[in-house]
Amino acid sequence: MARLFPPEKHIVTRERATGSYRLLPYFLAKTIGDFMNTIAFPFVYYVLMYWIIGLYPDFGRFVTFLVIGLSCIIAGQSLGLLASAAGGSAVISVILTPTILMFLLLFGGFYSKLENISPAVSWIKFISFLSYGFEASVLNQFDIPDLVFSCTNITSENAVCPLTGMQIAQRVLGNASTPGVLRIPNSALSSPYGSGMGIWGNILCLWVMIIVLRIGTYFALRRITKLRV
Repeated sequence: MARLFPPEKHIVTRERATGSYRLLPYFLAKTIGDFMNTIAFPFVYYVLMYWIIGLYPDFGRFVTFLVIGLSCIIAGQSLGLLASAAGGSAVISVILTPTILMFLLLFGGFYSKLENISPAVSWIKFISFLSYGFEASVLNQFDIPDLVFSCTNITSENAVCPLTGMQIAQRVLGNASTPGVLRIPNSALSSPYGSGMGIWGNILCLWVMIIVLRIGTYFALRRITKLRV
């Protein structure tokens, strides 16, 4: 994605100047044309992976998992498109994209919890599409009333066993106010790292980010292919 627009910048500028086509049809053709290639292989991967690794065997949860995974893929693609258009050159875009992705990955919720991050930079999680995808995935797999896990080889005196799916989701999302101590509310899950929006609220945020990134890409493309009068 980072190399998509820069090589064609001068061609598009010249053909726009001659009136061959407007920028919007070009932008839609490029993004829609790459769209199917972007989601085809991840779709096959997700379908196989879900059942092979033994995630919760429910078709509704499986479909939701596909929606979450593919939404994250499309959001990542949208970020790559924006970097490609905003960078102006292939070299800058290639450097810019992994740098941004690394920051978003660090604040996505998988590697660290919010209480372990300085408040000065913790706001980055709100612009990380990985954060919304991670929370939605955890809720989709563990926020299940009848899901209970048994425990083996427990040595800690403070261990809570058996664990419900909600307890595990709370621990993963960082809802425990004290490390290693579970806080179990009766209402829906919420945590310092969780948004409290639920599965579909997080998916909605992903698609808002996708739309914003695509619009930003279009205007960045207008800038680098601006007609000289």
